[in-house]
Amino acid sequence: MARVASLKAARAARAGVPEVRQALGQQAGRFIRMAGDRASLYIRAEIGRHLQPVYGTFPRPPQPACLL
Repeated sequence: MARVASLKAARAARAGVPEVRQALGQQAGRFIRMAGDRASLYIRAEIGRHLQPVYGTFPRPPQPACLL
């Protein structure tokens, strides 16, 4: 049933119903933002995991030897 509704919404958006097109655009933008946030968190965690053995806790910048 939801698929039928989404197909109707997609057809209406293609036909140029502005409020449907805008709502679909906002929903797509929200999904993209959520995916981007999740991806950046994952990437940050991966970078931290790889840098931890070298530099200790992330995101502390590496200290030059003369400051240690």
